[in-house]
Amino acid sequence: MAERNRLFAKHPRTNFIAAHLAFHGNDLERLGKLFDSNPNVYVDIAAVLAELGRQPYSAHDFLLKYQDRVLMGKDIYDVSEYKWYFRALETRDEYFEYYRKRHAFWRIYGFQVPDEVLKKVYYKNALKLVPGIDAKSVPGVKRERQGMSARPVACQFKNIAKFQCLTLRDRAVCRPGLPGLPTSSHLYQP
Repeated sequence: MAERNRLFAKHPRTNFIAAHLAFHGNDLERLGKLFDSNPNVYVDIAAVLAELGRQPYSAHDFLLKYQDRVLMGKDIYDVSEYKWYFRALETRDEYFEYYRKRHAFWRIYGFQVPDEVLKKVYYKNALKLVPGIDAKSVPGVKRERQGMSARPVACQFKNIAKFQCLTLRDRAVCRPGLPGLPTSSHLYQP
């Protein structure tokens, strides 16, 4: 990780998206220090819901403080799994089972992030950061793209930018009434 962090610091004009909360899901204070010293670093929350869900107060506070630096992400495309992200991010539900036993054998808690922060995590941060995402594909988003980053984007894993775009496109259609798709976030109910 030290080599990766030196890379982040060496290229301050390049935005980096580090997967899996930069592998600091169990130490949000350390991730906050990484953010504070490298304003060009962003993270996704792919495959770290179990880490966030066992520290709901810290996760809530961290997402509020760094709301402009976190993106929705998923490693495995399975629309039935989005409901777990929605439940953890949007509710204060307590002590519910995590959906993937190989990641976590413990139960997790919801950390109820405010709607404006959710919108940033779900799509607004990606619209600003990742070139080529069609804002029209996200319900309720104005057609013009505002605040587009002029800096290049580098990703810790080569396919994450492409995957992030796919995730956001899929997220846009994950709403009630479409056969085979999970119940959506309350933000996008028709």
